[in-house]
Amino acid sequence: GSFYDTKEYYDRVCKADIAYCPRVVKLVGGGSTYDRVVKLLCENYRHIREAFRFHVAQSSAGNFEMSWLDFSSFARYCKLIEPEGEYRFGMSDLDNIWVVVNCHNTNEMVDSHHVRFLSRFEFLESLVRIALAKYRKPGVTDSYAAIEHLLNAHIVPYFKHMDANVFRRVKLYSESTARTFEQFKPSLKLAFKTFARMCKIRQ
Repeated sequence: GSFYDTKEYYDRVCKADIAYCPRVVKLVGGGSTYDRVVKLLCENYRHIREAFRFHVAQSSAGNFEMSWLDFSSFARYCKLIEPEGEYRFGMSDLDNIWVVVNCHNTNEMVDSHHVRFLSRFEFLESLVRIALAKYRKPGVTDSYAAIEHLLNAHIVPYFKHMDANVFRRVKLYSESTARTFEQFKPSLKLAFKTFARMCKIRQ
C-alpha cells in the first residue's frame, strides 16, 4: 500500500493544530473573521507544514520542534525581516513573538512544553502574529487580509515546490525501493529500536 497527503488530511491536521491555539480567536477578532482565517490556513496548510518541516530538518531541537536559531533562519529565508519601510519588522519583533507564543500559562491543553522550542501548532500561531504585526493596519487592513498577504508573499512562493507526495510518487513507492528496504529490514529495525530506547532513557 501507499500513503499520500490529501486535502482532507491537511484540513484535519490544520484544525487539530489550531485547536491548541485558542489565543488566535481573540487575535483575529473572533466570529466570522476567525472562521475565514481557519479556512485560509487550511487551504495553505501544505505550504505551512512544509515550511516547518524544512527548517526543523535542520534543527538542533530534534525531529518535531524548531529552535530559535531555526525560527530566525526561517524568517530571513522568507524575507520577513524588513528593518525599514512601511512594513518594517525586525529581529526584536520576531523575538517578542517567540517569547509570547512559548508562554502557555492560560492554555490548559498544553500540559508541558520546552520553552526554548516551537512545536508545529506554536509555529502556526507565530505566523498569525507575524502577519498581524507586520501587515495589519487599523482601518485599512483587517486580520484576514494581513494573514492572506503573509501567506501569498512569504510562505507559498518559498515552499510551494516542496511536496512530500512528489518524493513518495517518484522515489519511495517503487519496486526497487521496496527491495532495498526488505534487504536491510533487520538492520533498520535494530537501529530504530536502539534509538527509541535511547530517547526513552533521556526522557
